[in-house]
Amino acid sequence: MAEYRVMTPGSRDFLSLDPQSAAEAVLQLHSRGSFMVIPTDTVYGMAALVDDEEAVLRIFRAKRRPADMNLPVLIRSIDQISWAIPDAAVEVLQLLAERYWPGPLTVVVNCDDALSDAIGPADGSVGIRCPDDEFLLELLELVGPLATTSANLHGLPSVASAEDLAFQFTGLDWVHGSPSLQSAGLSLVVESTVQSSGISSTVVDISGIEPKVLRIGSISEQDIRESLLL
Repeated sequence: MAEYRVMTPGSRDFLSLDPQSAAEAVLQLHSRGSFMVIPTDTVYGMAALVDDEEAVLRIFRAKRRPADMNLPVLIRSIDQISWAIPDAAVEVLQLLAERYWPGPLTVVVNCDDALSDAIGPADGSVGIRCPDDEFLLELLELVGPLATTSANLHGLPSVASAEDLAFQFTGLDWVHGSPSLQSAGLSLVVESTVQSSGISSTVVDISGIEPKVLRIGSISEQDIRESLLL
């Protein structure tokens, strides 16, 4: 079983925990208005509670993410997001989820304004995914959906550790770079003893009349088309 290290900015101390205990520690240590860096089954990500507008804005600023790119959302189950998307999309989502979730598939669907406004520009759509990571599934069960993006400055490689994060964002090590990280809104970092795949998820858009594969990752376009009988 993987172990997870939960750290706060500037501290060399950490808690080494099993997935459930790590999720519970994050629940205790994280504060609204701030974001966290967490491992996923693909790459490390910046994450905020989906209803925490201040934290979402801080992710955009810290990452220097273009304002017209909304944030994907990680979920534990379709039930966590079904209130915000059309019934027809839920049906297609269930079809894909049966084969690929938890796993490296992001599905873009239409959503209501309340969710769209919370994750970035109000374009009426959202990319959602159920990750194949035991800690993250435990955390999603505790806190609900998370708005996420890869943990890196826009256009640079994703990070794989607290040290990588600090150096990319501040040019300094984890301890000396902590004031900048804290002022940017980072509350904590979780590291896993299991290395993420490093391969981004496949992205399929079902918000239009015909499904479209927007990005190829671990899952091929042919597999997606066969799953949807295209």
